[in-house]
Amino acid sequence: MDSVLKFEPVVVKRGSVSAIASITLTRHHFVLTFAYLNDFGKKDHWVSYSTIQSIDRHFPTPDGHHPVIISCRNFSVVRLSFAADQDATDVCTNLQKLINTSSVDQLFAFSYTPNQEFTSTTGWAYDAEGEFRRMGLGVKTDAWRITTINKDFSFCPTYPQILAVPSKISDNVLKHAGKFRSKCRIPALSYIHRTNMVSITRCSQPLVGLKQNRSIQDEKLVESIFTTGKAPPAKNQMHLIIDARPAANVMGQTALGAGVEGTDNYRDCKVVLLGIQNIHVMRDSINKLMEVSVSGDTGASLRAGLDRSGWLNHIRTVLDGTLMIVKSVHLHNTHALVHCSDGWDRTAQLCSLSEICLDPYYRTMAGFQTLVEKEWMAFGHKFRDRLGLLSKPNRDSGPSVGSQLSAASKSMQYSFTSAAKNLLKQPSSSRSMEVVYPSYLASHEISPIFTQFLDCVYQIWIQFPTHFEFSEKYLLTLNSHLTSCQYGTFLFNNEKERQTFLFKSPTSGGTPVPAAKAAYSVWDYFSTNKESYLNPLYIPPESRTGSPTPAASATDSPIQIYTDDDVLFPSPESTRYWMGLYASQTDPNAEFGDASNMPGCVDVKPISAAFVAALGGGGGGGGLGRVGCSLLLGIWMMNRILGLV
Repeated sequence: MDSVLKFEPVVVKRGSVSAIASITLTRHHFVLTFAYLNDFGKKDHWVSYSTIQSIDRHFPTPDGHHPVIISCRNFSVVRLSFAADQDATDVCTNLQKLINTSSVDQLFAFSYTPNQEFTSTTGWAYDAEGEFRRMGLGVKTDAWRITTINKDFSFCPTYPQILAVPSKISDNVLKHAGKFRSKCRIPALSYIHRTNMVSITRCSQPLVGLKQNRSIQDEKLVESIFTTGKAPPAKNQMHLIIDARPAANVMGQTALGAGVEGTDNYRDCKVVLLGIQNIHVMRDSINKLMEVSVSGDTGASLRAGLDRSGWLNHIRTVLDGTLMIVKSVHLHNTHALVHCSDGWDRTAQLCSLSEICLDPYYRTMAGFQTLVEKEWMAFGHKFRDRLGLLSKPNRDSGPSVGSQLSAASKSMQYSFTSAAKNLLKQPSSSRSMEVVYPSYLASHEISPIFTQFLDCVYQIWIQFPTHFEFSEKYLLTLNSHLTSCQYGTFLFNNEKERQTFLFKSPTSGGTPVPAAKAAYSVWDYFSTNKESYLNPLYIPPESRTGSPTPAASATDSPIQIYTDDDVLFPSPESTRYWMGLYASQTDPNAEFGDASNMPGCVDVKPISAAFVAALGGGGGGGGLGRVGCSLLLGIWMMNRILGLV
């Protein structure tokens, strides 16, 4: 187990339930071993250091115990009570060192050995040329071609090696167009719709600036994209250039030399600003959501706290943009070019969510893996930075005390210690002596962009429960592994980093090993355990009859939702808080454990009655209502009976 230090006994508390356990600090995990199996449902509870957000040491209680609260980024909270002050000090001091990892090769993925034999997939299913061919490139349409202009990542280090661009555009034009796009992220193909060959393309913002600069080559590239479809635009409809940002952000970027396309130079299209907030706003929003999730509040107070977080409004805004793209491509025969600032956060969300709605393949487990690898990993979503996996090197061994951190620094971190304080009710133990945080390498880069994407997928899933091969548990488990560092899937910022990384394994005699061979993939795990993550309500496309057909919805939305050619049109107004994730810690009797029989995960917890009551009060603002709540719980119970949750 690579044991570092062991402490016993310690009291572990959750709500009114307490249990005696021992603590083992290993190289990568904080392990609680309970004295009795039935105390918290499982003998061992593993917490990956990479999931720990803060370690909050409180003043002693009146009876002489020493509380320590460990808050994690997956909404879990571990409350400990030590009999000896020195034990509390030693645990906090050692954890402070262990939660900081300064290099990728020190992460758990490179020492993890599964307790079962995986079906090997080399951790990568996405074949760019094969996927473009599946969409119709070279089969149904010759309007696009494959370019290897980025084969050595010299053209754009954050783009994939293989790109698809209009056939009439030469690589020389691409080189000039790249100078006009932030970080050379030129408009490139994401998706061709099967019914009309209309496309979704993605890029970064143009370098327009206050002088309204232009690029003839970029304009020619965009114009060529808009001519690749096989069906003319519907009456009074225009191609879309979708800028995900709010107007104020666009103005600010324009002052810095970037901005948005001008329709005077880009013909036959209109520019739409979606108003999706940036990574900093999303970070603050989920911090507030975390605080209320572990605060112990109930009823109206809980509901008000959820609304103040603004999280559901952000989800609705992303789904509004998704619905606009789906209608543009499928109903209006108009192309959609999508970007934000650099094109690796909001752009990835919008493109992948639209493709899930447009193409049933991406709603299968194999297709979803391909989609994540294509739109997120290959196109350069900065997983390592957004997840805050690395800490500053050569870190001083002195404590990082919460009172010494500036308010801005705390906001930039995923801290919700203020809410965790409320979990200990004794007045003498309600104040912190010190709070220790990971010394993030780039705390301003951290943001829950991929978790937000999974939340949006869940919203579509719950509205169309028969259209997805995978279950809610699949999404929950995938989210838990973002920060577990158990697999090598989400450790890098782009394809170039992933391909050039070499791990010097002690077992290979110091011979450098590529990441794909040095670490297991989360997809290997899902492939091996596929049956555990299947949705029992799923109806494959070939089994469906009639088009258009009413979609079975798990909500009581007043808006009737339809599918057409197995295309989904989600209702942003019907979004709900994802109870399986955000409510998992509001039940004081929820089990500790791990979801996949492997360390570093947290079980799918029973749904809290208080949380359900807060969300089910009727009216707007995300309430499920009696009918929707019954349907949702019915689906959850079916999954529970079948062992899927």
